[in-house]
Amino acid sequence: NVEGIVAKIETITGNISTTGTLIPDEEVEIKSEVSGRITQILFKEGQYITKGQLMVKLNDDDLQAEMQRLKIEIKLAEDKERRQKQLLAASAVSKDDYEVILTNLQLLKANAEILKTKIEKTRIVAPFSGIVGLKEVSPGSFINNGTVLTTLQSVKPLKLEFTIPEKYNPYLPNNSEVEFK
Repeated sequence: NVEGIVAKIETITGNISTTGTLIPDEEVEIKSEVSGRITQILFKEGQYITKGQLMVKLNDDDLQAEMQRLKIEIKLAEDKERRQKQLLAASAVSKDDYEVILTNLQLLKANAEILKTKIEKTRIVAPFSGIVGLKEVSPGSFINNGTVLTTLQSVKPLKLEFTIPEKYNPYLPNNSEVEFK
């Protein structure tokens, strides 16, 4: 007796089983750019927050006081510049004297912009919408720049990270369907 098999060409499908991990679409450690004392923590662990939402507030009392002083100096410099401009039009002062006053006013306004940036850095906001992780600090803590405050993860959508053996690469076209559980 002889057993035989008839060979024929057919397409077979195969499954490749592997393990993988679901990871967030985006993930970031929330850190402060400046040093300071935490006055408020405005999130709860596990809370969903939206992009731009205030998460942590640092003490900025000294910066706010300095801003008030600068506003008064700018107001005085604007009044002085306005008077000098009128005197310049009447040829009562030199153009050089007027330009010194104008430069001083512009310098004060530039300092105010720098101070606004420093004040803004005391407000730590969410860079994107997501879920907050564990908080690493408490209100009243003094932190240095670069201190990790918490993590933020965007979980809509999630990503699936997995690897397959290289020997299967020739059999997997781009955009192959993946099934996971």
